[in-house]
Amino acid sequence: MEDITRNDIMQHIPEAYRHFFDLRVDKISPNLERTFKLFTQAVNILCEYVDINKKADIFFNLGNKGQAYSENLLLNYEIRGTAIHIHYNNCIFFDIAKSSLYSEPLQLAMYLEELCHCYMNIKDEVLVKIVVANICPNIIYNVESDQYEELTAN
Repeated sequence: MEDITRNDIMQHIPEAYRHFFDLRVDKISPNLERTFKLFTQAVNILCEYVDINKKADIFFNLGNKGQAYSENLLLNYEIRGTAIHIHYNNCIFFDIAKSSLYSEPLQLAMYLEELCHCYMNIKDEVLVKIVVANICPNIIYNVESDQYEELTAN
């Protein structure tokens, strides 16, 4: 099987919005295809609800450490503590190794949460979870435990 490229991922984002998602990936192993489908699903949900008008740099790591670089800068970063994904100054850092330990509906909610922080300018952690629970299928937000939960059919 061939590696997945940035272009392959971008094809699943509506063309009108592709410019706003600067994915910092080159090649991805085919075994991560489902992870990136969940990410693009989160992007597509976001695009239904938000007037996207800014660009963000989006970094994917198979662990909590990575590098952001350009011609004149090399920045080493680490996602610390229990955090899985982080939004900071129009940059989103995803630890896909850690998030892949969760069910697909929860992974989708986690991707969507960081996208909402960035593109909807929501800083409050409770508010962002309420928003995500209202737009993400099969997810509810349990205020008491401060966690997402999968909606189960009875």
